[in-house]
Amino acid sequence: MTGGIRQHFGLVLLLAGALWLASPVVYHAYWSFELPPCGDRYVVIPPGATLREVSRRLREEGILRHPEVFTILVVLMGEERNIHAGTYCFEGKTTLLGIARDITRGRVARKRVTVPEGLTFAAIAGILSRSLGADSTEIMALESDPDLLDGLGLDVKDLEGFLFPDTYSVPVDIRPRDFLRLMIARYRQVFNDSLQARARELGLSEVETVTLASIIEKETRLESERRTISGVFHNRLRRGIALEADPTVRYALGKFSGHLLYRDLEVDSPYNTYTHRDLPPGPICSPGKASILAALYPDDVDYYYFVAAGDGTHIFSRTLAEHNRARRRVAN
Repeated sequence: MTGGIRQHFGLVLLLAGALWLASPVVYHAYWSFELPPCGDRYVVIPPGATLREVSRRLREEGILRHPEVFTILVVLMGEERNIHAGTYCFEGKTTLLGIARDITRGRVARKRVTVPEGLTFAAIAGILSRSLGADSTEIMALESDPDLLDGLGLDVKDLEGFLFPDTYSVPVDIRPRDFLRLMIARYRQVFNDSLQARARELGLSEVETVTLASIIEKETRLESERRTISGVFHNRLRRGIALEADPTVRYALGKFSGHLLYRDLEVDSPYNTYTHRDLPPGPICSPGKASILAALYPDDVDYYYFVAAGDGTHIFSRTLAEHNRARRRVAN
């Protein structure tokens, strides 16, 4: 046998041996199996964990029966140095290859958290406390956190009004601070350069715009009325007439349910738009995009008053006399 033939034959044997060794790994890689629902049973991979440590942890958690095969598979994939720390959920029909790809690509367990429009920071803190399993007191302490406020880039004393309401898909182990950063980033994405330019056209600062939007948000849930109500408020602001918006008084009192009394309208607070002619010093809730757009693009109307009709809609009036007649009609 010549040297060239011997070398070729040796390569064939080597390849055959490699295939023989890899064949069970390939078989197990694609073999599907069923895992029970995660529930609260998550697999946590700490930072710096080695492939061998991960394989052992997966076996201890009942995810793998053959951790050595999993280890070889990840090595054959060339991903042994790409282990991503995080909290994982492995459930339902899966394969070793699927698990390997999840861990080496950082597909951590996620949850959806919805924050509706029109909530105060305290109400948002309650949602995050329940959704993330965090202490609400600790979340409340973040309202005036200097680091988070720097990320907002505005001269404000707290985050009230600037946490954008949306549905967020987040890692199950996300920290409240990082969730708030996501909400701030989403707000920044919505209140973009174009909207900032529009605010300047109207002579409004960004904070004033969001403050007005927050009042509109609390006054109505009807898309058809937002810009009309905005037009009323713009008219009153131009004429130096107090907005007389009940939601601002409720915010000042912390009274978010029940009827307002006449004495409530006299509360000594800069948020009382019955006794102060200008906008409040800041937002009273986190408005959604529709209310922000309404604040920036009001309807061109000649209304100066509106009253709740009792069915979710409002009656708009041009004069105080019309307004008083509408109030009596609603009262009866």
